[in-house]
This record gives sequence, C-alpha cells and structure tokens, in this order.
Amino acid sequence: MLLRNTVIAVLLLAAIGAAIAGLAERKPTEAEPADVARAGDSPLYTFVRTHFLAGDGGVYTNLRDDLPLQPHVANNHQMLSESTGLLLLYSLRTDRQALFDQQAGFVRERLDAGSGRIRWVIDPQGRIDEVTANATVDDLRIVRALREGADHWQEQADGKLAAAIARQLEASVRDGEYLSDFYNWDNGANADTLTASYLDLYTLRMLGEASPLWQQVYARSRQLLQGAALSSGLFEKQFSLTTKQWMQADKLNAIDSLYTALHLAEVQGETTTTLAFLRKTWNEHGKLFNDYTRDGQPASELESPAAYALAYRLIKLAAPGDGLADSLYARMTQLAVLDPASPYYGGYVDPAKQEGYSFDQLQGLLAEAEKAGP
Repeated sequence: MLLRNTVIAVLLLAAIGAAIAGLAERKPTEAEPADVARAGDSPLYTFVRTHFLAGDGGVYTNLRDDLPLQPHVANNHQMLSESTGLLLLYSLRTDRQALFDQQAGFVRERLDAGSGRIRWVIDPQGRIDEVTANATVDDLRIVRALREGADHWQEQADGKLAAAIARQLEASVRDGEYLSDFYNWDNGANADTLTASYLDLYTLRMLGEASPLWQQVYARSRQLLQGAALSSGLFEKQFSLTTKQWMQADKLNAIDSLYTALHLAEVQGETTTTLAFLRKTWNEHGKLFNDYTRDGQPASELESPAAYALAYRLIKLAAPGDGLADSLYARMTQLAVLDPASPYYGGYVDPAKQEGYSFDQLQGLLAEAEKAGP
C-alpha cells in the first residue's frame, strides 16, 4: 500500500534545488492549534510540522510532490490514514490535546466517507479517483487512538467516532474470525489476504471486551501470529484467506516482522526469538537491514529509520532493561539530517533523491516519545 522508501541520510547535499526544497513547505495557517508547536520541540518534530503537516491536519506522504503517480501507491503529497493514526498516537503519548483534536478533525472531515468508512488515502490535488476502500490496520490504529483520547480528555465525540469506525470494520471480517486487509464499500469486496503486521492485537482485544465477534477475531488473530513465527525470529507476512495457509516468501521485510512482534508484545505474547534475532544481527553487523532471508540472513544493505524505531519500542516493551534499545535508537538518529543549518534538520531524507517519507518520520517520533517517557 504505502511505498516505504528506505533511506540512509546523514547530511544533505550542499546544493538543494530551490524548486525541490520548497515542495513540501507549507504556509502557516492561523487555524494551527496552539500546542502543535512548543518551545523545546525536537528537530524531528519541527521538521515534520514544517514540511509534512498541512494546514488542515493532513500529513503528506512524501517530502516531494513531483513524482509520477503510481496505481495504489502513495508517493507524493497524498495523505494516508496510516499517517493520521500514527500522529494521533504521538499526540497522546506527548499529551498534545490540540494536535490530537486537529487529527481527529481530519479523520471526520477528510478521511471519513460517511458512517465511519475511512478512506485509506486522499489526494489534496484530486489526482486520484474517489477512494472507496479502507486499510484495516490503519482503521484499527485510529480506533485505538480515538478511544484512548476520548478517555484521556473526556471527549465523547471521539469515542462515538471510534465506535462508528469499528462497526464499519466488521465488514472486513471473513468467515466470522479472519480480518482481511481491506474492504471496498462500493462493490462489497474485501481482500483475499490477511497481513500479519495488520493484526493489531491490542486494539482487537479492546474491541473484544464488548463484542463476541471481535473476541473471536482477536483469538484467531493471536493464534495466527503465534503460528507465523519463524525460528529465525522473523514472521511470515501474508496469510491466504482462500487456502488458509501462510504464503511463504523467500525474503522478509524487517519492518513487517518487527510490527508483528510489537503487536504480540502489547498483549504479552512471545517475542523472545525476535529479541534474540535483533541481538544477533546487531552483534554481527552493527546495524539492522531492510530485508532478510527466512533464516535471518541479510538480503539488503539498506537501512530504515522506521525499523530502528520499531525495534527500539519492541525492546523497551518486551525487555525494558536491555541496553540494545539505546544502541538501536542511537543508530536511528544517525540516519537523520544532522546539519542544523539545513532546512531538513532532524528529518529522515534521502540526500540523493531529496525524498523523505512520513512513515519514517512518524515512527521516529513515536520512538522519541517512548524515550522521553511519561
């Protein structure tokens, strides 16, 4: 769905074309909530606020907006429900109510196609056809954030919106217990696949507290993730809802496996083998790679800030005393633009292509929030 451009960025090229440099720069708006910007904000957050956050609260997918459009891929200034959900979670972790309200408003006003049907993407320039499908994992993330925000700030409207989205999510359930990757409310079709990293067990368990259907989905999802674990510490990626079998791939993405492990850790699931994998690959290579073979051997030389961010959060949750977390966090920050004179200071930007993706930035922010603590 989202084209995740993995980057290694330490310093930007000295010469930045003026046309490219201004692509993602938004004009400040008078409607910007007061606590969107605060004294002492981190360079990464300032970079995101300045270059990715639109005046209406939407989050641009890419720093650039001049790349050729690709079907079913967000690679320019399209705005993903994924990004909104991640920023909602960040605003909760950092107690930014006005930022949270802005993001919740964006869900209502721009992403909601009616009655809680959440579009997985919109294009503010109108360059893509009307979107009539959701992304299950992104809906779950938004539901979780809205419910937690409603409890934290006593906002009933957010709780009602979360409930509406959860009701629509029921259309993504197949055979009474399998949560498919997406649902198209225009033609009634849903996906034939279930992606392991989409199974947000924490939110499914939360929904199951008041729903027998979601209790069953949670139980089956947890069973599936446990069965997706490989001896290497990685996880299978996709499950066929036709054959009811995992679709084995020769190469596995680290982000997918780390997200799956994090979902398990959030419900006290078993992640010991994944933690051992992180320790092994760090000791042998001093870094995490984007892709691995099924037996845990590197299949790429590229790194991703998001992978380090997810690994950091996983260790802090599942093994909070393990010093490996700090080593991974330090490596993540080394991939950022470190020149204070750069307009992209603090962000994760590809110096050759002048590209930077919201997923890397927002995962980095969640790791920052975790490191800062309550």
